[in-house]
Amino acid sequence: SAFVSRFSPMKEEASHLETGEVALLFRVALVHAYRIIRFRDPRLPNSVLPADWPGAAARRLFADVYSTLSEASDTYIGEHFLSRSGTLPTRPKTVSARLKTLATCSVGFEAA
Repeated sequence: SAFVSRFSPMKEEASHLETGEVALLFRVALVHAYRIIRFRDPRLPNSVLPADWPGAAARRLFADVYSTLSEASDTYIGEHFLSRSGTLPTRPKTVSARLKTLATCSVGFEAA
């Protein structure tokens, strides 16, 4: 519930950010906060969770905001971050796969 309260305003802001750098900073903050609650999640089947379980709303919010921030964040990473072999790709296969998985979260909650 605290995650949803804290990051709900970011959902509206995410689509209006002026730079990829800011989008990346927002995404890092979002991921860090979400990882903390995911480690505490009991990961019980949906059938035994209460109807108002806040994990479902938190996962949907995370998926929506992460997806909205990703294009600008990934473009910024590709333009400014380097590996030993040069610039990083703007959309690696792992990120594309993650976004595809997150797209299912907007439809409904699935324990991951």
